[in-house]
Amino acid sequence: MNNLHDCLSFGILQKFYSALRNIESFQTNNDIFENISLLDNFFSEFRNITFVAQKDFSNAGLLNKYEAIREKYLISDDMRWFVEKRNQTTKQKPFELIKQVIFDIYLPEDRLILVDDKFCYKYDECFDFTMDFIKNYLIKNIGLIEVFFSSRIIYTENGNNIEILPMIRNGINKMMLCVKEFYSISACTCDKCKDLLSKIESKQIIIIAKEMIFSCDYSFEQGNIKRANEYVELHTTDKQGNIIKMSEIRCPLSNSIWGDNLSVSALFQHFIIMHIIIFQQAKETFMPVFMVVYKDKTFQLKPFHAPSKSGFYRNVYHLVDNLNFNEISAIFYCGESYIYETNQFNYVNTTPYSERIKKAKNIVLSFANITEDGQEYEVFFDETKICDKKYVTDNIKKITPTVGAAINWLNPIIAEFKRQIKEKK
Repeated sequence: MNNLHDCLSFGILQKFYSALRNIESFQTNNDIFENISLLDNFFSEFRNITFVAQKDFSNAGLLNKYEAIREKYLISDDMRWFVEKRNQTTKQKPFELIKQVIFDIYLPEDRLILVDDKFCYKYDECFDFTMDFIKNYLIKNIGLIEVFFSSRIIYTENGNNIEILPMIRNGINKMMLCVKEFYSISACTCDKCKDLLSKIESKQIIIIAKEMIFSCDYSFEQGNIKRANEYVELHTTDKQGNIIKMSEIRCPLSNSIWGDNLSVSALFQHFIIMHIIIFQQAKETFMPVFMVVYKDKTFQLKPFHAPSKSGFYRNVYHLVDNLNFNEISAIFYCGESYIYETNQFNYVNTTPYSERIKKAKNIVLSFANITEDGQEYEVFFDETKICDKKYVTDNIKKITPTVGAAINWLNPIIAEFKRQIKEKK
């Protein structure tokens, strides 16, 4: 099948490629009308994939093959929303979409959430309002020397918040599997189809990464706004070939690394040793990580990249907002921290973060364990001694519950566990 007019795959692949191009152009900073148009075009082209496949496979006497593949990948509960939107935007009216900008402002003891409830189609207008609040209230009136904050975009349809990209990502993953099976059955050998499939796979990866641009991290200090633009999210593929986030994978503890009969304290020691070994090998590329230990003997590892304090706080609150703490036995943390001399106390409290870290005494690899019963454990390792086995072993043996607000940088997680304990009484 080297003639494009006879090839069963080319029309299917072309429609899929056209659909993905629209989502690739979908941007947080677009005005709302442009994004609505892109979504409408996406659903229209997405709908045409199956129309073209049905027509071409029917003409080739392979309609039963088409129906079997369609049934296998596209007829499911999680695709119902996709089908409804596809039909709505192609037969009735444009995608009804309202954009809201939400700002999470990270204060010393809590998080302040600012929501602009009006119809927001220009990001800059919402941003200016928040900056006025930070400058004129938090800095001038409250007296903070710095403010860390993040912005996030949510979309509302008919008064309900919807997570657009995760839902579209799921649909694209299903369609990718479907299209690949169409491609394999057609036995196409033409170079154009091969090249087009490669382009589709590249765009799929770009679209998966696009989820991260819906959040931006900032700091305000010394009268200036700084934005952290670096985002890293680790991905892998599942058994069906879908691209998934590594942080979403939940595994049983009953494997050679952990073991499901270990106590939480023993698991924490294993966690420490494993990440010390990783740190020794990675060093410059080491990423902080949370490990969530569940009561059903499963766990999740959630590595993340946080080039700014606002990025770190955003990841902490992401755990608090999205985990069911009733299911959790403990949360472990590993990451690098700055250590200061006791006589630097006033300097640390009066100097912005970007300046004070330049005079830190040392950088340590820190570990924390917060358990469901409210216990907190913390241990530090001097990075210059991290290869000394006796030093590491002695520090692990000294782990005891902390007293006071020793792990205050994980306060949101600690507070959520305490809230759960209070509700059970």
